[in-house]
Amino acid sequence: MKSSRLFATLGLVLAFPGVSAQAQSSTPVESNWIANVSTRASARQGDTIYIGGNFNVIGPSTGAGAPIDMATGQLSGNFPIITADWQDGALACVGDNSGGWYVGGDFSGIGGVEHHSLAHILPDGTLDETWAPDFEGWAPGSRGEVYELLLDGTTLYVAGFFTKIDGQLAGNLAAFDTTTGARIAWDPDADGTVYDMDVSGTTLYVGGDFSNIGGQSRDYLAAFDTNTGLITAWDPGADDYVYSIHHSTGVVYVGGDFSAVDGQSRNGVAAVDATTGLVTSWDPNADSSAEVYALATYGTTLYVGGFFDQMGGQARDDLAAFDTTTGQLLPFSSTSDNYITSLLVAGTNIYVGGGFSQMSGVDCVGVAAFDLATGVLDPNVPVANATVQALAAQGSTLWVGGIFTSIGGVVRKGLAAIDSTTGIPTAWNPGTDDDILVRVLEVDGSNLYIGGRINEVDGQPRNGLAVVDLASGNVTPWNPDAGIGGEVYCLSISGSSVFAGGRFSQLGGAGRNNLAAVDINNGLATSFAPQPDGWSINELLLSSDESLLYVAGDYDVIAGLTRDSLAAIDIATGLATSWIPQPVGGKVYSLEMSSDGSILYAGGGFSTIAGQPRESLAAFDTATHTLTSFDPGASAEVWSLEFSGDEAVLYAQGQFTTLGGQPRSGLGAVDMVTEAATDWAPPTRYGAPGFSSTRFALAAHGSSVYTGVRFTMGLSAPRSGFVEFGRYGQFGSEYCTATVNSTGSVSTIYGTGSDVAADNLFTLVAEQVPDGQLMYFIGSYGAGQVNNPGGSNGNLCVGGGLAMARFLPTAGTTAGGMYSASPNLHDVPLNTGSVEMILSGDTFRFQGWHRENGGQSNFTPGLEVTFQ
Repeated sequence: MKSSRLFATLGLVLAFPGVSAQAQSSTPVESNWIANVSTRASARQGDTIYIGGNFNVIGPSTGAGAPIDMATGQLSGNFPIITADWQDGALACVGDNSGGWYVGGDFSGIGGVEHHSLAHILPDGTLDETWAPDFEGWAPGSRGEVYELLLDGTTLYVAGFFTKIDGQLAGNLAAFDTTTGARIAWDPDADGTVYDMDVSGTTLYVGGDFSNIGGQSRDYLAAFDTNTGLITAWDPGADDYVYSIHHSTGVVYVGGDFSAVDGQSRNGVAAVDATTGLVTSWDPNADSSAEVYALATYGTTLYVGGFFDQMGGQARDDLAAFDTTTGQLLPFSSTSDNYITSLLVAGTNIYVGGGFSQMSGVDCVGVAAFDLATGVLDPNVPVANATVQALAAQGSTLWVGGIFTSIGGVVRKGLAAIDSTTGIPTAWNPGTDDDILVRVLEVDGSNLYIGGRINEVDGQPRNGLAVVDLASGNVTPWNPDAGIGGEVYCLSISGSSVFAGGRFSQLGGAGRNNLAAVDINNGLATSFAPQPDGWSINELLLSSDESLLYVAGDYDVIAGLTRDSLAAIDIATGLATSWIPQPVGGKVYSLEMSSDGSILYAGGGFSTIAGQPRESLAAFDTATHTLTSFDPGASAEVWSLEFSGDEAVLYAQGQFTTLGGQPRSGLGAVDMVTEAATDWAPPTRYGAPGFSSTRFALAAHGSSVYTGVRFTMGLSAPRSGFVEFGRYGQFGSEYCTATVNSTGSVSTIYGTGSDVAADNLFTLVAEQVPDGQLMYFIGSYGAGQVNNPGGSNGNLCVGGGLAMARFLPTAGTTAGGMYSASPNLHDVPLNTGSVEMILSGDTFRFQGWHRENGGQSNFTPGLEVTFQ
């Protein structure tokens, strides 16, 4: 897949012989943005990393819910990250009428603190740790799930799927006193899930999947007197699930998966008299398979959202509107490419949440908004990276929650460019079709070669392979055309030839089975035609003199000779050399080469290669093509290999559960001196056994390694898409809480680079600070806290009676809400006029001072670092 040209852009540095690998952090860099799907390919030019896959959104790692400014569509203020397992998240929210929020769902932590099912976020954006109701689910040891929240005065109603709260019985519906935080002694004991609620006066209406509630028989619909807590006589009954319930001027609108309400035929949506419980004459005439998940009213307009193709006898894709006076379908129409789960009228908009990625042909991922007066899409909406389940409003703030890990990002379909200095995507954005899956990227001069499942780029048809100009992002005329359904998995470039492997039957206008060479200028096939049999070609790698092309894949014959899965092809003749590595027990999927070209490394699923036992990893001397002694071993398939910049470490990704003699769940690194696994063990979400039979992006540059794998980070911010691990990562412990600064956020501070004092490669980084303001770092061996020193807005956290000083003589300027500087650990100034040298074992405290927007000053938190 790699060529000598790409290696040149990576700036490889030779390692000193016999030097083992330095420590690599197992914690991802958290400031980098994430993609919603794991990435498959990457390439670098300068400070820009190009990534490819089948993602469609890249955004900040916000967790499963965040507040949004309704005017700008941007993230608003500070909010703790909500962490949840895959396919779980924040499913309900309601404002507390004081600037804070109640949040419910199926989550495991908030702001790095273990917290389940229901939480209160205070107006300053911090978790109310004094209130943590303990929900239990139906299965032993499981947590409850909260699907809906409703605030009525000082009573918070909670609906969902749970059996106990704080050890006491609670059948799927409960209430809390928000003044005391205590649960109200009320247990309607629904025998099935309660999905939605609404209140009118002293009546609480509920819908769900129950047949008994409040001690009475009720099919899917019920009502309670909020004064007494007793169930009322209201009993319309439905024949299947009710997902949404909404009261408006004496009518209760219900939506769900039913086909009848009150014994009358109604598909998915119906109107019921709020007093008598009788269904009204209004029949929305939805298609028989309609499922309605959300309802909202504005004046005399009823909005209906869900999963359907027809309403009112007319075509409507998942969203429709009716006149509540006449019952007629309104002209308002929007085509959605997937289901709608939530609706909210707020400000001048009707907000729509769901699992869609487009609305009326416009890229709107997870959330969209229509002007209530005109029905026109509002361009100022956030972009989520997965399904939006909950919408709530308070003042000018919209809260968005769901089964996502990021909101506030940008749409990027299968291709993106990342600024490696910030971890944020650039404006570079070639237009691609919705079904793109990029498997390989290769930089050559000013061009980016793109291979994979591709049908269209920049509005132009391109099957399997395309070239995009790096400066403009426009596709070039070069078009080898791999045919409909043809996919390119790997590329190598040599002189005037582009070698491509994958799954195709044609390329460059000629019949070529999975392997071809095309002219770099006109895209036509050259005479190079080894014609391998089998399923696919997975990896291509040129020898250092570019005379041989190493080919790995799923084949048995190539160039007319038996060569199982791995061969060397003479580029000049197109013939296989006499080398027969003959792996046994599995195929070869990945190749890597030392920078001097002397050693070829192979990864796969084999147990024997070249007649000797090697578990999934092997190495060959390229001069003799004999097997070397390299034998770290992996327990199963190795799909990707990549050297660190100094070649002290070989990174591997695959389906293994052990690597180099140590447990490693599909991702790890081998020390090239000891051949044992390094300490690097990121917590991937694909736990053992069986990581993944998919090849993900894997790249190294300088002191960082990048991978496209999705990670489980416990209570920390979720990471996915294209994740960076620094050689030393972020370290140090914050202490002495900072105050909110003029950005509306609380700043953070951390160390990066090396925490080894002798290295003197330490860097301090502050984030979420005001942009374009003066800033510097101070430090001391002592810790302390002085509130508002010299009229500052913040807290001085260093000193504590010991000498302290500013590290650099002049202040720098913050940029993009960030500031960094590298103090000289061997010459640390103290305000006594002396200097000190930080030594191994020393604990030192650091802090950042900065100007505010408006002229005052503030501080970051303190940072305590113990140096090695």
